[in-house]
Amino acid sequence: MMTLGNWREELESALSAAQKQSALDLAEALKQIVRRLRQTTDEGSALSLVVSSTGPYCTKAAAFVFDQENARLLAARGLDAAELAIDLKQAAAFFSAVETQDPVVAAASESELSKEFFPPAIEGFSAGEKVFLFPLVVKGSVTAALFAMGDVDAPVMELLAEIAAAHMGTLRQVSLVQSTPASVQARQSWDELSPQQQAVHLRAQRFARLKVSELRLYHPDAVRRGIKRSDLYLVLKPEIDAARDEYKKEFPGIFDYLYLELVGNLANNDDILLGPLFPGPLV
Repeated sequence: MMTLGNWREELESALSAAQKQSALDLAEALKQIVRRLRQTTDEGSALSLVVSSTGPYCTKAAAFVFDQENARLLAARGLDAAELAIDLKQAAAFFSAVETQDPVVAAASESELSKEFFPPAIEGFSAGEKVFLFPLVVKGSVTAALFAMGDVDAPVMELLAEIAAAHMGTLRQVSLVQSTPASVQARQSWDELSPQQQAVHLRAQRFARLKVSELRLYHPDAVRRGIKRSDLYLVLKPEIDAARDEYKKEFPGIFDYLYLELVGNLANNDDILLGPLFPGPLV
């Protein structure tokens, strides 16, 4: 005969199993998004992909990119708006997201979002609802934001914004590296490298992007703590050391793209945030 205590134990066990399964499902979903993001080669495609992946985490979503003093709609799900440009001075929520670089929760009103948001400009938008803005900080500045409303899973949406921002930073870094006329060691232009050498450099870049993306994906709390303390290396020492060791084995003598990723996409382009104990670029 099952007692009340037995029932409680069974219930707690079932809840624990359900929570573990839910966490595993979320991790797998995020891994799939990261894999698909790596296949995008421009920021517009990356943002569109993230918006299309938000179905389980909010009812309606959009991505806005910032151009000087305006926010321009790039992609949307559940909202029908062909073109939408917002003056940040007339949209307090957007302005706050840019200024503070933190997520913003606001009421759907003209003062928070601007009059351009309201019908007939946008179909599927309801005034008075709660809206969320998650800024994408790339190289120290907000270049875009994820917009969400309706049953919003705020922690997951914030993580998606951080993942997207990290990938956008990587795209910019890769573009910079590939446009650099000389490598650090050989002082050869990219075009002067043989196809085999270029392939090795590209593999090293992909490896570095993957490792830093994994740090942000699997250790978000540690990353935030390390940035706040300006000591990312100390907080993530086992993981960073393991990535550096693997990089040295896989790409001996190749320029340290891992260091570029650690500075650019983990430390928000500020090497001081890696902390005084960080050993520096690989020789």
